[in-house]
Amino acid sequence: MSNVHYTKVNSPHLKNTRENCGIRKINYTTKEILTMKLIENKTDLCNISEWDETAIGRHYNIGMWGERRREYLKNHRPALYNHYQMNLTLLQHLEDTQLQAQQLYEALIKQLAEKENVTERLKAENQMEWVEQMNNIRDRATEIVNKEIIYR
Repeated sequence: MSNVHYTKVNSPHLKNTRENCGIRKINYTTKEILTMKLIENKTDLCNISEWDETAIGRHYNIGMWGERRREYLKNHRPALYNHYQMNLTLLQHLEDTQLQAQQLYEALIKQLAEKENVTERLKAENQMEWVEQMNNIRDRATEIVNKEIIYR
């Protein structure tokens, strides 16, 4: 599935219409990250000041949780996925999801480790037992994050 993105073409002899104002279509795949987007409700597309300057060169930290959310939306909630894409908010949504999920994941690991008394002392005394318990805690935290944030 490909989407359409408009980019500015420098050509002074073209007229100020959408078709002829120096804007051309570029197809991109859904895996590519947009670095520019148009500000909504602008009529003069040839004016470079009307590009959203905050999106130029913006790096979105999507990460593992954001990628899981993207795949979920794409495969199970296509209407919502398309809504985010059409409003040019998909990358911001994925970045927000990444941040929320990572914070919840880290908090859950800390809480579960304290609750089950998985400490540095146990790590020093019996490393294999500590690894087993921490893997179990991480797996449970991953399941909770997936259920509460990713697959909602």
